Amino acid sequence: MFALGSLVRSPFNGFITIAQRIQEAVDGQAAAEAVTIKNTLSEMYMQLDSGRMTAEEFEEREKTLLDRLDEIESHGMDLSDNASSDDDN
Repeated sequence: MFALGSLVRSPFNGFITIAQRIQEAVDGQAAAEAVTIKNTLSEMYMQLDSGRMTAEEFEEREKTLLDRLDEIESHGMDLSDNASSDDDN
């Protein structure tokens, strides 16, 4: 009876594994995008400080980037863990 139960559950287990891997990939892409946004913001601060960017340009781009970062974080990801593992590579 055990073999029959395993045989019946096998397709479901495969589906769950595939769904988990897809979620991991999506989370990884979102974390990478968050790191890119943070790096861009850092570069923008330096450009603003050096006068290579006006305050108006900075505020416009900053709002767009922060809105996207909020959107990523609102999906329940803990980006601090993913970002630190990306930095280790």
